[in-house]
Amino acid sequence: MIKKFRVWDKENKMMYYELPITEYGILLDGTIINHEIGVKDNFILQQYTTLTDSKNNDIYEGDILEIKIPTFYNKYKKGIYKVFWDTHKWSIIRLDSESNNIVDLSNPEDSTIISNDKVFK
Repeated sequence: MIKKFRVWDKENKMMYYELPITEYGILLDGTIINHEIGVKDNFILQQYTTLTDSKNNDIYEGDILEIKIPTFYNKYKKGIYKVFWDTHKWSIIRLDSESNNIVDLSNPEDSTIISNDKVFK
């Protein structure tokens, strides 16, 4: 699996990609960022899921996706989902519904996504 991260700088409102990875975390302008340090220092660390959207863009933890999932009789249910790490697997949670359905992205039986274009990062 490819270990790839990006970092969102909340203060400067900038996303940083392809940063060097050390044994302690991600190196950004001389500062080590990891899940513990990043939260308190206005940085959000997001890991690459190894998945891509229909336009071949990498999908990262925290991305918001518009997804069409097949239902019965060749119909599709469209929804807005957020990518997150759920204990030991990548999953998505529905944001535009009261039910907040969770779909396991690592389970082949749940991998019925027809298109998954990013709405925004």
